[in-house]
Amino acid sequence: MRRTFKYLSLAITMCFVGQASAYNHDFEKSGKSGGKPKPTVTTKAANCAPANYRLTMDFNDVSCQLETGGLLFLDRANNLATYTVPKKKGSETAVTTIYAGALWMGGTDVNGQLKLAAVKFRQDGNDFWPGPLTVNFGTGNYDPSVPQGDTARRDYGAGTIDPDQCLLYDNIFTISKAGVISFITYNECTTGDCPAPSNETMAQINAWPGNGDIGRGQDQFLAPFYDNDNDMVYEPEDGDYPWYDDILGRDDVQCGSDRRVTLFGDQTYWWVFNDKGNIHTESQGEPIGMEIHAQAFAFATDDEINKMTFYNYELINRGTQTLYNTYFSQYIDADLGNYNDDYAGCDVTRGLSYMYNGDLNDEPNSGRPGFGQNPPAIGVDFFEGPYQDADGVDNPGPVVDSMGQWNIPTVANAIANKGIVYKGLGIGYGDGIADNERYGMRNFTIYTGTNAPAGQSDPSTTAQFYNYMQGLWQFGDQLYYGGTGFPGAPCVGSIKTNYMFPADSDTLHWATAGTNPGFNWSEFEPCGTGSTSNPSGDRRFVQSAGPFTLRPGAVNNITVGIVYARSYEGQIFSSVNALKSADTKAQALFDNCFRILEPPSAPVMTIQELGNELIIMLDNPANSNNFNEKYTEEDIINIVDPTGAGDTLPNGNPIIYDKFYRFEGYQIFQLKDASVGVTDLDDQTVARLVAQCDIKNGVKRLVNFEFDEELGYSFPVEKVKGADEGIKHTFRVTEDLFASGDRKLVNFKTYYYIAVAYGYNNYKTYDPTEANSLDGQKKPYLRSRINADGSTLSGIPAIPHNISPELGGSQANSSYGQTPRITRLDGTGNGGRELQLTTASENAIVSNGFLGELEYDYNGGPINVKVIDPLNVVGGYFRCEFRDYTGVSGNGTAAAEYK
Repeated sequence: MRRTFKYLSLAITMCFVGQASAYNHDFEKSGKSGGKPKPTVTTKAANCAPANYRLTMDFNDVSCQLETGGLLFLDRANNLATYTVPKKKGSETAVTTIYAGALWMGGTDVNGQLKLAAVKFRQDGNDFWPGPLTVNFGTGNYDPSVPQGDTARRDYGAGTIDPDQCLLYDNIFTISKAGVISFITYNECTTGDCPAPSNETMAQINAWPGNGDIGRGQDQFLAPFYDNDNDMVYEPEDGDYPWYDDILGRDDVQCGSDRRVTLFGDQTYWWVFNDKGNIHTESQGEPIGMEIHAQAFAFATDDEINKMTFYNYELINRGTQTLYNTYFSQYIDADLGNYNDDYAGCDVTRGLSYMYNGDLNDEPNSGRPGFGQNPPAIGVDFFEGPYQDADGVDNPGPVVDSMGQWNIPTVANAIANKGIVYKGLGIGYGDGIADNERYGMRNFTIYTGTNAPAGQSDPSTTAQFYNYMQGLWQFGDQLYYGGTGFPGAPCVGSIKTNYMFPADSDTLHWATAGTNPGFNWSEFEPCGTGSTSNPSGDRRFVQSAGPFTLRPGAVNNITVGIVYARSYEGQIFSSVNALKSADTKAQALFDNCFRILEPPSAPVMTIQELGNELIIMLDNPANSNNFNEKYTEEDIINIVDPTGAGDTLPNGNPIIYDKFYRFEGYQIFQLKDASVGVTDLDDQTVARLVAQCDIKNGVKRLVNFEFDEELGYSFPVEKVKGADEGIKHTFRVTEDLFASGDRKLVNFKTYYYIAVAYGYNNYKTYDPTEANSLDGQKKPYLRSRINADGSTLSGIPAIPHNISPELGGSQANSSYGQTPRITRLDGTGNGGRELQLTTASENAIVSNGFLGELEYDYNGGPINVKVIDPLNVVGGYFRCEFRDYTGVSGNGTAAAEYK
């Protein structure tokens, strides 16, 4: 049955969001103001007002601010850093990790004129404005043979924008994957009983900016949408919706080869901005004519991904001139708590840059909180960047051969043939396809804000921005390996490098063009093992991809992920090592096109509060992927060849592995307090198992093998010790598992609980000691990460209390688990239960020798009907009847009623 919706006309309004809990970055001390007056820019441009809209991204364990003017994470109205991970809980003091971030881009035209757009803090001006540029279809010399921009829907011209359009698009559009799924399932529902999407979901879907205004010359397509009726017009009333490709089995985009950009994440934030809305008063650069479609997204999970955020930028060159030696760069001012005591570095193999503390104690500074002992590390993985210039060949890169071995080109071969030696340096290399190669991080440069040495501070001119993007120092000095990397500084040699402070990550010496410098270079040991550390400080860094040729009409993508980790092992690189382990999961998620292996949704948990006890009830709503406990999910990450190649049955036939996780059971945990979440359930100091049940199928103990990157091997972690006694949906709780001494629940005290469902798959048993079992299932256990409605999974509070005031003075006449009195109307049998007649029935039998309708006492009936919620028992009589038609010679019946 086709569903009809009522649609609302929505007006876009501006809203201003602050974060009083974050800290104020001191501009005067940080060198983020001052200097010589900047020259006047005379470039003709639209007269757009500066972007104002900002929004707090707050879906998982990260809280940060986004804005429409090209700048991320900085609350400019209050000079506050906002990137907080883990985010503030309750009365905790928020400690931030990143102050500001932005995309930088620049290149030179045929006359050598530099065109560039970049912002640091928007304190000195603006280079970006909201809104899409005009397309001017039919202009220019569009060449579809050029790999960049070869999609049929793109053309180019002298992109412009009117001020009213800048104002109209000064907005960030929010959408959730769960909301879109609810819209689709309701719109396509044929049973008439499907739950409708929420009003919030409908408002988001109606406001989605799927089309530009072609009457104004804008692109037909803006925010990604699924065109249900193929009319190229976004109309939710025709079944169109914001386009997540990994839902409901509709994978239209081929992961790894299809260039179309869809939406990613559980929660997604989309906006569009450009560099032509006005003159560039931040960088002083000439405008490029770039239109950027941005999306920030996050996932709620029970692992490290819960502390990550991701960003995708689709960049469309609406300009008319070809740019040469072009670079796209990710700029980050990452301040770990106290901003003035940080170190920076990179992992060349991963394309990962990171910031860590200069010592093992991050102290407060000028009223700004620090992380204290064993501070964390924060990193940015540059997953993919612009397309490398076409040369008609498949440029070399590391590839896995048919025997599962890595074939890695030499550094000399890679440099000579425009290839790479590490997987993290780009994608599309060595895959047999010509001209699909895309840069990863090719330069990594660090500079300092506060008290910076000459030539190593914030850029203030166009040329200085461009120098950092090229992997040079502020005034164009070459980077050299060792010391601080600045020419003439102690321990700085004559070996040029493109990557600062790679530590021990560059085993092939890619950063130094194959030359072995003789020691590992980090800020902690800048001249080799045992050397004196660099002075820590207010570090910023720039990750760059390039150089490449940017043609009119070119379409490129940049995708980055921000990764967090904290170790308490007490070594200077401990948190960095933990960060790399977390980044392995981030990279795997990107490689899989951000498609999460979806566990069963968490059940809806209802808690009835009684005196000194709680009754927990579980249910799976119709919008759950575990409705009727029918959860099934294909293992898209770990599954081996389903044809069973190499594994055979005794009769010689290949083994066909079961590729699917299926629902197996439930777990309920008590949490120490409200701050504990699903990511902490394996930590018994803050989460303890209250109850567990599972299907009676012989599957009991479940052990996952989790890889430890620092140790270099997987180790077993017990996840479930199954009862194997069947599924239950109600549980009585009388004990506080965190109490010392008497564990009885205390009335009027708040307790916190969380319930998860888990799936099971063991297509082949993994055994690290057996060579032929190394391709087995390392993770047979897969537990809930979100609720059925897509919301984050968190603890539910419950307060035991005397129920008499709640019931107006009445008393409950039953208790959890009690069987009511049952009267047998007909039939025979005891259901395998111990029977107990009422005294009245026994007396009647003694007196009369027979009683036709037997009444069984409480907890003594032949059927297992029990009270679940004593406060919601419905009065009256109920009749149940059983019929057996399985017999050969006839059938039997039994009937009973209970009160």
